[in-house]
Amino acid sequence: MKLKRVICSAVLSISFGTILVKREVMLHNNNNMPLTFSTLPPLVHGRRHFTAREVQKLAINPDSVIASDIISIWHNVTSSNICIRLRGGARCPRPSLVGRLSGKTIAMLEWSEVKQYSSSDTMHCGSYSNAWIDSGIYFVERMIIHCNGFGVMALDEMKWEDWLAYNYTDECLEDIFHNSLTMNTTYVWVPHDYNGVGDLAKGHWVLKDTHTANDRNYVPPPWYSSRQPKNCIGNLTERCTVPMDNSHIDRYEFKWNKHELLLSERLEHLKANIELKQKEMADNYLKQVEDHKIVSNVAKSLNFSLVCLLGDSHSWLMLKSLYEFGHQFLYSRVRWTDPDGILETIHTYYHDYKCTSFVIGVGAWSIGAWPPALEAQYSKGGPVLFKQFYDDIFTIASNTSIYGLRNDMQIYLRNVYHIPLIDRTSMCGVKEEKTAKDWRTHTAIDGYNYLIKRVVDEV
Repeated sequence: MKLKRVICSAVLSISFGTILVKREVMLHNNNNMPLTFSTLPPLVHGRRHFTAREVQKLAINPDSVIASDIISIWHNVTSSNICIRLRGGARCPRPSLVGRLSGKTIAMLEWSEVKQYSSSDTMHCGSYSNAWIDSGIYFVERMIIHCNGFGVMALDEMKWEDWLAYNYTDECLEDIFHNSLTMNTTYVWVPHDYNGVGDLAKGHWVLKDTHTANDRNYVPPPWYSSRQPKNCIGNLTERCTVPMDNSHIDRYEFKWNKHELLLSERLEHLKANIELKQKEMADNYLKQVEDHKIVSNVAKSLNFSLVCLLGDSHSWLMLKSLYEFGHQFLYSRVRWTDPDGILETIHTYYHDYKCTSFVIGVGAWSIGAWPPALEAQYSKGGPVLFKQFYDDIFTIASNTSIYGLRNDMQIYLRNVYHIPLIDRTSMCGVKEEKTAKDWRTHTAIDGYNYLIKRVVDEV
């Protein structure tokens, strides 16, 4: 019996490489503003000269929704982090923050609050020391998501029981077009390489152009997070497509470390030995995804077990990416963290389709709300809060009947992916006849993923 957590940098096996890091893909956006390099040091003898200062002060964005709260923002080279100091009495003393470095590689900042014992100010630092990131010049984006940081960082201030029971239904998203904390030309110098810690050591995003990647003076273009203006669902006009564009990721590819690469090569060998008949059946299945009888017959005739992906759109996209490795994967649409429904699906797919490994990816529907036509059919009314999500996932993962089916049964709990900053998530408290509020913010999704990790550690 095995229970594992599937994260965005290591999912089941190396074969998930084309889908893994979509949480970062969804955060990126092309630049639609004039490009200047006023914050970069000048070129000296053909090379950009950076001083050896330990601290680099960063310019505050005067249009930020919390500009008046900010005392200073700086990059601490020695501590490998970017920090912000907020004045005492600030409107948002403990906000939910997101930050990213983009250049030769890409790294998300890991946030924590730094205790201040002699001041009413608050200080928050985003570290890149655990990331796999190459030395060089990096563009910095830092955003405030919520004024009240009810996400994982709040555990530093709240008891576990209080945090778990917190009702974030009425927590409003900050203005998504004025939430950047730093100027649009903010760059930092990372003086040496970091090889990653834990899951972040499994691989990283790097520029496809190796010549550019090896250029010490490479200055990356600014990279802003995707934002969806109002009334842009299904709207392909320039007003909507430009701020929503995330084509920057096309310049990058995901590279695995040597250990993971060996696994990838083994899968490539497996792929090369797939029989033509299996490939034909796989193509047929993609055209008839709802006809599981095809899959059942193939599994029985070839005498091997299947990996079953339980979830909705992200699981389906993952299946399409993995299917080229042969008829080893099966998909079942599951949207809600409903223990009875998921357990019944596991039993059914084990007996009928020989699934012995299950990748469960639920949460996006539980944390979102939908237009009335869909809400009447699917939604239970508002988001599934942290405590209910935790109880549901724990019930599923700890159910002894699953592991009693066979000794080598494996259950994987996949992270919930981030989505762009969309119109519906910014409609806090708005009541419209055909529009429902959506709670799929980075803060809430990070809370879900923290609970998934906790369940895996506990079971």
